[in-house]
Amino acid sequence: GDAAAREALAASGEAGERTAAALYDRLSFFSCEHVVPPRNRLLGVLTHGPSGVPLSFAFRERDDAQRVAELGAVLVNVCTVVPHGVVVFFASYAYEASVFAAWQASGVLQRLQSRKAVHREKRAGDNANEASVAADAGETLLARYAADALSPRGALLSAVMGGRLSEGINFKDDLARIVLVVGVPFPPVHDVLLGERVARRAAASLPPAPIDATRSRMMSDTAMKTVNQSIGRALRHRDDYAAIVLVDERYSRPSLQQRLPAWLSTAESDTAAATVYKKFGALNGALARFFKPVSYTHLTLPTIA
Repeated sequence: GDAAAREALAASGEAGERTAAALYDRLSFFSCEHVVPPRNRLLGVLTHGPSGVPLSFAFRERDDAQRVAELGAVLVNVCTVVPHGVVVFFASYAYEASVFAAWQASGVLQRLQSRKAVHREKRAGDNANEASVAADAGETLLARYAADALSPRGALLSAVMGGRLSEGINFKDDLARIVLVVGVPFPPVHDVLLGERVARRAAASLPPAPIDATRSRMMSDTAMKTVNQSIGRALRHRDDYAAIVLVDERYSRPSLQQRLPAWLSTAESDTAAATVYKKFGALNGALARFFKPVSYTHLTLPTIA
């Protein structure tokens, strides 16, 4: 009750951790309905690319040349079908840079640029001066991206989950007609601070929880919090519409799907209902139908020429 909650807030140190963990396990959560109606959004998980290559971007697999090329083919096709703004979130700056370097060498980047203007988020500097320059550059990047996204040609923005563009930036309307999330941003399994938190949470649970189960739960919570913050940059008002595509076969797992935001749920379900596309052609067709001008009557928007 209220007394127990006040006790948890007032407690500190190990005792506070035990109290908070015990309360957490007994809490029920709810989320208010989002203002965007279900018909104005498309939520999907893509498990395979156009050539049938499995799309899994786990750390040991993500640099595989075939997967990187397949991801590029996905984006080339998406940029052909989706109008205006395409926002892509990667799990880290290092991986984003690695992927774009591979695309530059293979010609994929040129194919993307032939369809949309391509813009990329840059990592902020480590000192105050570099951070200030990066902030100014970020504003310039957003202004340039917005101008291109609103044009008939459209634009692609490559950003990073947990980066500056994944927090506090509203990509409404034509600034983001689709948001794609590449990979699952799990924290490093051997992270020291995570290990300490896992041990405290497991010991404080009533009854004490297994370490492995607690670690898995906390890693999933952390990853999906980052994902949800990124996909929440789109669909900013009731007349907005957009597609959200999670590009990694691991998103088909119930343990991750159940952590998607409740505002993506349907009237028939309390949890988000993501369609799992095991063939890229099925997703491409769904996107084509969703964005086809004559089908805009199913949205709350006037027809776009």
